[in-house]
Amino acid sequence: MAHNMLSEIHKDNTHWTIYVLVSHMWHYCGGTDEGPIKHTDLVLLDSEGTHIYGQLPPEPAEKLKDVLQEGKVFVIRKFLCNASKTTYIPVESAFMVQFTNYTTVEEKHALADTFTFCTYSLTAFVDIPRARGGPARFFDVVGRISIVFYVVLVQSMHQTAPSNTRTIMLEDLLGNTIRLVLWGDRVAGFDADTVRAMGAKEPVIAIFVGTLPKMAFGVKGLIGISACRSYIDEDIPDINSIRNGLGDKFAPLATYDPVGPGALVPRVHEDPTNKTVKELDELDPFEDMEKRFCCTITISRFDPDQRWWFHSCSMCRKSTKHDGFQYRCSDDTCSSVEADLMYCVSVFTADDTVEAEFILFDRVAARAVGKSLMAILRQKYRGYNTASNLANATRNDAFVLDEITNLVGKKYRMLVSISKRWKSQKNTDKLAFQVNRIEETFKPELPPLVFDNGSGSIGSSSLGVGSSSQVPSVGPVLWPASHVPRTHSSPANQTPPPTVRLSPSTPATWSSAPKCGARRSLFNTPLKETKEPAMDHVLDGQLLSEAVMGGSAISTDVKDDQFLSPNTKPAAGDKDDA
Repeated sequence: MAHNMLSEIHKDNTHWTIYVLVSHMWHYCGGTDEGPIKHTDLVLLDSEGTHIYGQLPPEPAEKLKDVLQEGKVFVIRKFLCNASKTTYIPVESAFMVQFTNYTTVEEKHALADTFTFCTYSLTAFVDIPRARGGPARFFDVVGRISIVFYVVLVQSMHQTAPSNTRTIMLEDLLGNTIRLVLWGDRVAGFDADTVRAMGAKEPVIAIFVGTLPKMAFGVKGLIGISACRSYIDEDIPDINSIRNGLGDKFAPLATYDPVGPGALVPRVHEDPTNKTVKELDELDPFEDMEKRFCCTITISRFDPDQRWWFHSCSMCRKSTKHDGFQYRCSDDTCSSVEADLMYCVSVFTADDTVEAEFILFDRVAARAVGKSLMAILRQKYRGYNTASNLANATRNDAFVLDEITNLVGKKYRMLVSISKRWKSQKNTDKLAFQVNRIEETFKPELPPLVFDNGSGSIGSSSLGVGSSSQVPSVGPVLWPASHVPRTHSSPANQTPPPTVRLSPSTPATWSSAPKCGARRSLFNTPLKETKEPAMDHVLDGQLLSEAVMGGSAISTDVKDDQFLSPNTKPAAGDKDDA
C-alpha cells in the first residue's frame, strides 16, 4: 500500500498515510503519574530514520492508550500535520502529527526490526541552560553512571501525595558531572540492582532522553519525569564512544548509605484541611507554618500599590536589586548578577468582617492570569526579548495589566500555606498566604435571563429582543507563535531553511541509532520492581537536598537539591520555600 515518508508531509494537506515506529511515548497528567490524561505525546520514526513529534488530545489518548505501544510499528491515517509547538519539544522538526477523533491506527507486525529504535540530540553538560519558565525543548545527555542513590519518597508543599525519586550522577569524559533525578514511574523503570552489579565490574554508560533542566541553590541539574527514557549499555555509537574514551580508567559505582551518619529524620506534610478565610486569619504561624490548607475564595480587590512582578535571582530565585548595569541578589552568599522576571501578584478576599491577602507567584499566577509573564512583557515592549532588557524597560513602569485587574470577582479553590512574609512586615499580627496551587477555577455566575414585563410564555421570553441580559461569549485567546527549527546536521551559524514543507530532521551522524535488530540492551527482560528496600523517608525539598546531595552520607562531595518536584517552582526570598 502506498504511504508517505515523514519528510514529505506538510500542513497544507490532510490526506497522509505514514508507517512509523513509536520510539517514545508518555502520558501527561498535569505533573503527576495519576489522574486523567491531559494529552499523550509520542516520538515517531519512519524507515528512513526521520523523526517527528506527535500529540493526542484527551479523548483520542484514552481511546488509543492501550493500542499504541513503544517499539511497535503502526500505519496512521486521518491526522493533522501542524506547525511544531515552541516549548517542550522532544525532537526538532518543522511539523508535528496531531491526532484527532477520526485518526485510525493499525499495527504492522514484523516490521520493527527494519526501523531505528531511538533518536536523540545530545547536549554537553556545560551547555545545558539554566531553567527559565517553560523550556523550549527537552534535553538528551550521555555519560557514565557514577552514583546511584536509593529510592526516596519526596513530598513538597505543592503535592497532595509523596512520590518516589531516585538521584543518579552522570560523568562525561572531561570529568564534568551532573545530577539527574528520576521521578515517579521513571524510578520503577530503572533497574538499580542490575546497574550496581554491572558497575562493580565495568563502566555503565547511559543515554537519557527527555530530561528538563532544574536549578537549585545555584546548582544546575536535570529532572526525569514522564517524558524521560534511558538507553543503558545499548550498542549505540555514542555509548561505545564514551566506553572507548574511558580506556583503562574505571571506578566502581559509589554507594550511598541511607541509614548511616547524616541520615535525616522522615518528614511528612499533613493532609490539607479545609478552612474559611476567617479560620485562616486565626492560624498561629508558630504552630501552623508547615501546614497546608484548602480554601475557596472570591477575589475582592487587587492592590495597585504593590508591584505584580519582581526581579528574581537567576540562580537561587530570591529577590534581587538593580545595582548599576547588573543585579545584586538579596542573599549575600549568592554571587549571581543576573535576574529574571517573575510574577508576584497580591490579591485580597473578604469573609464576613475579615480580609486576607493571598500571594500568587510564577506558575500559579500564570495559570490564573492565563499568560506567562515574559509573553505579556514581550507583547507590551516590542523589540525587547531578553529578561535583562525587559527588566530595564519595566523598572520604572507602574502600569497594571488588565489580565491582573480582571482577577477581581473570580472564584477559586486554592491550596495555600502561611507566607513567611509576615515575619518581615511591621504588622506581624496580620498573616498573608502563599498560593501553592489552584485546585479549581469556578465558572462565572451569569445573571439570570430577564423576561419582558407581563410575558408568561417561555417561548416569547426566550426569543424576545427585549431581554436586558446578555450572555458574554467566552473562548480561548490564541496567540501566534513561530518556530524555525534547525536540523541536527546544520552548523550553528547556518541560516535555517524555510519552514514551508521542511522535512523533520534526522539523527545527526554523531548520534546515529542502530536498527532494532542490532539492539543489545542491558535490560533484556521486562523490568521488575526494585528489590532494594525503598526508603521510608518522606522529605521536603530542603531536607532532600541535604539527604541525597550532600553531607557525609555519600562517598563523593555532592550538594543539591530542590529540583525534585516536576510541578513545583522553588520559592525563596520574598517567596516561601516549596
